[in-house]
Amino acid sequence: MKRYKIMKNEEIKMRFTTLITPTILTKIKLISYFTNSTISNLVEDSLINYLNVFETQNNIQINDLMKMKDRFSNDNPIDEEVIEIEEDVRKTK
Repeated sequence: MKRYKIMKNEEIKMRFTTLITPTILTKIKLISYFTNSTISNLVEDSLINYLNVFETQNNIQINDLMKMKDRFSNDNPIDEEVIEIEEDVRKTK
C-alpha cells in the first residue's frame, strides 16, 4: 500500500527510500544543517535542479512526456474493449 503525507499547504508527498554512500549522506546532512533546511527539502530541491538541467540539455519537457503517456493510456481502445468484456462476463454470471 502506498502512503501519502499531506502537508499543511495541501501538497502531497510520497515516501521515497534510496541507498547512498555514507560520504554523500554526511555532506547532505551538513548542507542541511548550514542552510537550516530539512534533508527532504534539500534532496527535493536538488532533484528539481537536476531535472531542469536534464530537460535543458536534452531539449525535452518531462511533463509533456507524462501527459502524452496519460493520453495514450486513457485513449487506448483495447483497454476499453477489455473492460466491456469483463463487465459482460459479470452480467452473465
